[in-house]
Amino acid sequence: MEQSYCGLESLAWSKVIQMNERKWRAPFSVHLPLHPPHAKTFVYADCAFNAYTLPVPPDIRTHADGLRELLDGIETMIVQFAFETPAFVPDFRLARVELEQDRFPLAKLSYYAWRLLYEIEYFCARVDAGQSALWIRASVTNDGTEPRDAHVRVKVNFQKEKQLFDYHYRPFYWDASKWRPDHSVGLSNGVEIHRNGQLIGLAKPGDFNLAWEEAVSFKDDKYDDNHTPNFVQPCMRLKEAQDLLHFNGALAPGKCKTFALALLTDHAEITAKHRDALRSASMPAARQSALAEFKAIVDPATRAQLQCPQDGMDKIFAALQVGNYQMLIDFKNDKGLQPCQGGSSERFYVWVWEAMCMLMPMLPLGHFAPVKRVIEFIFTLQDGGCPPDGKFTSLAGAIGTTGPRWMNATASALALAAEYYRYSHDKNFLEAYMDRMLRAAYWIIGEIRATRKLNPDGTRPPVYGVLPSGRATDGDIGYIVAFSDAFSYYGLEKFAQLLRMVANPHSAEVAAEVAQYRRDLDKAVDHMRRADGFIDRKIVLEGDGSKIARGFNNICGAQQLAFTGVLDAQDPRFRQYAEYCEKNTLRGFFTGAMDLDVMYIGVGEHLWQHAWLCMGQWQKAYAALQTNLKYGMTHDALLVQERFSLSNPAFTPWQPNSSGNGRLLEMIIKQFYFEYCDVKHGETAVFFGGMPPAWFEINPTMSLKGLFTPQGRLSVETAGFEFKINCPGFSLRNKTIRIPEYFDVKFGGDGAQMLGGGFFKVVRDTQTLTGMLTAVAG
Repeated sequence: MEQSYCGLESLAWSKVIQMNERKWRAPFSVHLPLHPPHAKTFVYADCAFNAYTLPVPPDIRTHADGLRELLDGIETMIVQFAFETPAFVPDFRLARVELEQDRFPLAKLSYYAWRLLYEIEYFCARVDAGQSALWIRASVTNDGTEPRDAHVRVKVNFQKEKQLFDYHYRPFYWDASKWRPDHSVGLSNGVEIHRNGQLIGLAKPGDFNLAWEEAVSFKDDKYDDNHTPNFVQPCMRLKEAQDLLHFNGALAPGKCKTFALALLTDHAEITAKHRDALRSASMPAARQSALAEFKAIVDPATRAQLQCPQDGMDKIFAALQVGNYQMLIDFKNDKGLQPCQGGSSERFYVWVWEAMCMLMPMLPLGHFAPVKRVIEFIFTLQDGGCPPDGKFTSLAGAIGTTGPRWMNATASALALAAEYYRYSHDKNFLEAYMDRMLRAAYWIIGEIRATRKLNPDGTRPPVYGVLPSGRATDGDIGYIVAFSDAFSYYGLEKFAQLLRMVANPHSAEVAAEVAQYRRDLDKAVDHMRRADGFIDRKIVLEGDGSKIARGFNNICGAQQLAFTGVLDAQDPRFRQYAEYCEKNTLRGFFTGAMDLDVMYIGVGEHLWQHAWLCMGQWQKAYAALQTNLKYGMTHDALLVQERFSLSNPAFTPWQPNSSGNGRLLEMIIKQFYFEYCDVKHGETAVFFGGMPPAWFEINPTMSLKGLFTPQGRLSVETAGFEFKINCPGFSLRNKTIRIPEYFDVKFGGDGAQMLGGGFFKVVRDTQTLTGMLTAVAG
């Protein structure tokens, strides 16, 4: 059956689930972060068995003087592996990758060839607050019936990053040509790894013999090509190499031997104290410490907890939170935490909108401290020398980005700051940041007021009351209403909620401006709307210098107007737009097709899930999340990325992807609990939206406990088809609840009144609701 959102609501859940089978191979894990939270030197492993460091220079901005020279000079330490004699580089397409407890970034890679099993474990542990160590433990097991000699060669070397690694929009590839010369590293005293005479690490031979090889060479005819499927491709043959650690030893059948390495990672700051600590360190103790630090991110009772084994969502839930902590950098410069969008070629730039997407769902999970410190960093960009790029009347109060300078950065910062307070109730924060937030809000208000000008003939221009022309995305310049204005409205509206919540004297004025902005944008929507129901994302005026990236058409579309509240998802205009997209722009279950092969993944699915939940189109919301789970991240290391290629799983741009982590977290949360304003029933809480009835049969228990809301913490639990909703500390009375109408719902007691269509009103003063779901046939 062909995958399509068209008509999905008319199908039984069994058919929808059947259509959702995997069709394409998931991407490879090529950028697996190992470093501790907030480190300023990233440490990675990849599926080619490499481990390497990626320093993050502070205060990097586009167009800065000397930027190219600085970036071209960044140096990486890389640890590379070759197996057997004659030596070959492991084929990254044949590696198996595992995480500790399937969720924490202590990684194990496995490779099987000629009945030898190679297993290499990687993790990174703190030495002190400013230094960490990369630990590697390698083992070789003889799976055959005859004795074997095991050989593992390791090259620790330093290279210019740009000469070694490809730009992140190129598919990952690795072969023997990536073994480049570097004579700065050597071995002394049999175990000490040094660079230019300074100790940087230790080799621990364990069961193996260790020798230093200044050079090796092997001829093609020495590679055995008779043992399929372990034929060594010519490009993987390490026929020449220099400066190697050679671990070798005899292996009896069924036996295993191990060795280990420990390497300091922040090479600009190595001290004698660090070297002494490395010499005395215990690998088991270091491993235990690293694991404990990652567990502390997600385990405490101060965090929301998910129990949902379906599709491994509880493991994904934990891994995404940990991954976000690894993408927040503490330069210890009193500027807060710098948010990183991803860990590869442009890891040092900040996109404020991406940071907002990353951190918004971390608030209901209870991660208040790091979000506050990121807001601290973002507000250093207010009047900070890297403003948004547009035809503005003023820049006073605007918040910029250090990467390409999107127009929605100010409102994105405003939205994150407003939501931080609404969830945390941090009065010290409010006192420190209210004036800055007001300046940001009035900058936006001033720019939209400036475009409320009639034409000389008295007619209303199509861009009346919208932001001026400017840079909207990395690829768009112009009046990109569905991105620049949509999120500017989003930030202003959330700030208006905050002002109302704290009874700020500016509340009425800002609320009035928000209402006027929505009316102006509503007219802009009518201008962008075609007779067939399609709503464009932009307004183009003759000679306005617009530059439009065609590949973003299906990503930055009018679905963002529904997500941000500019256009209600239940509005007939949006419903017609959704029908148009389902027939014409969505490709199978992908919502962000850039061309015939590449799908922008995670953004469209996130936006459409929101819209379909608001519209009560549950099967479509389910399919959107499932598509993101299947193709938006790797399945072994749970690494989210920006784009997915139908044909090439080695295409992994922006992996890992912190904003994608946030969007996926939010999508998982929304299955259990989701709030929106219904056109008929007002503020409504949706439970179990897009969760198939079969899940309640398959999973004995599911729960999302301790979720933070602006009113207090909330828990949702199921045991089979029985459910419990608990909100200790605040009453559910007068709340409107919606549960998908494919369930017949019976509440315990008389606390909820049926309104019809899956809607219920809580009529009693209670903090707990219990009930039973029965799947409706069909």
